[in-house]
Amino acid sequence: MNSETVIITPSKIYDLEVDNDDVSFDFMSIFARIEYKTIKHRMKQGKEAGAKKGMWTNGKPPFPYYYDKNTKSVRVDEGKRPIYRAIVE
Repeated sequence: MNSETVIITPSKIYDLEVDNDDVSFDFMSIFARIEYKTIKHRMKQGKEAGAKKGMWTNGKPPFPYYYDKNTKSVRVDEGKRPIYRAIVE
């Protein structure tokens, strides 16, 4: 089934019905996958290095904690502690 769909990128328009475009797109897909894996590996290494230093590296901390930018660590928000205790109990 031919849907006559083209893929538009900032540098080229790919028509996968044209053999040269199809092969070119396949090569670009392979390179993009390699780059994605490299970036993912570096991000994982960075998170592990930060965790070894005792820094919070996992986005927004859970309730009732907050991230302290000065110490680069997670602290308990004392104003939210009673609410948290009520939820737990």
